[in-house]
Amino acid sequence: LMLSVRLGQDWNWSGSFSIDQIVDFTLKHTHSFHKDYLMPIDIRESQATLFIMFGADNNLPPYRVENCTNEVIVVYQKSVEVSKQTIGQLSGANFAWDEPSVPQRLIVEVQ
Repeated sequence: LMLSVRLGQDWNWSGSFSIDQIVDFTLKHTHSFHKDYLMPIDIRESQATLFIMFGADNNLPPYRVENCTNEVIVVYQKSVEVSKQTIGQLSGANFAWDEPSVPQRLIVEVQ
């Protein structure tokens, strides 16, 4: 069983994720005009009941990509090129997987 989440009408649907596994992860939400929202998700089971807990963005991303070069780089999840993130020279950016259900491979391109 797969689940996607949307924060409101102006937000895009999140990537889908399986609720068949007991796991915790961070789900990335995107918006045309706002910065990405990183929502902690915790899936637990207790006494044959499945709980899906949605947390508030705590500004603690699961990953941070640091660009320590004098070049601009673009990072994205393989197979999810619609959400490319540009990182300027000598700067960094928070990162979370766009689609938790597809292989988690980070692509880095030098511009």
